[in-house]
Amino acid sequence: MTIRASCGCLIQNSMLGVPIRFKEYDREGNKSVGYGVFCQYCAKKYEYDEKVIHNEDEEREWVESDYKL
Repeated sequence: MTIRASCGCLIQNSMLGVPIRFKEYDREGNKSVGYGVFCQYCAKKYEYDEKVIHNEDEEREWVESDYKL
């Protein structure tokens, strides 16, 4: 079965999707946390770009910090 991942890529086998939490902004420009299933390539790119959130401490740090992407 083929599915479209959150990144927009097509994944042939849904078991190959990588669920991640990632840094993003809401419509008003406030920091928020996104959730999605990505293809392996895009998940690695998000990891390389330091957009992936691995745990609650990183989530809290992202939302409360002044750091911008």
